[in-house]
Amino acid sequence: MRHSKSALFLMELIVAIMFFALASAICIQMFVQARIINDQSIQQEQAMRISSEIIERYKSNQTISEKLYFDENGKNIDQNNHIYQATTKINQNTLTIHIYYENEKIFSTSYYHYTQRNLR
Repeated sequence: MRHSKSALFLMELIVAIMFFALASAICIQMFVQARIINDQSIQQEQAMRISSEIIERYKSNQTISEKLYFDENGKNIDQNNHIYQATTKINQNTLTIHIYYENEKIFSTSYYHYTQRNLR
């Protein structure tokens, strides 16, 4: 009789351990997914800042290269050791910007700049 009670307790303990192991595995997966989503959000936000900076340069009639390189803080740098790359194309009054993070496109935008013409 004593043997069957200990076996039942052992089975109950094994089931409880398996339940907590499964629950912890699910929680770990959720934390990893949250980290990935957070990193992507940070990259998107930085890409929007970079494109905003490029648009401001365009609006103030500064020269814009077809390829620009930025570090992780959004600072414009030379081609070496860049994390973000921006390609620009100007077609009439429209500026098209594509932002790449480690050679993967993460953001694109177009900006139309209206210029008023003087009529005589």
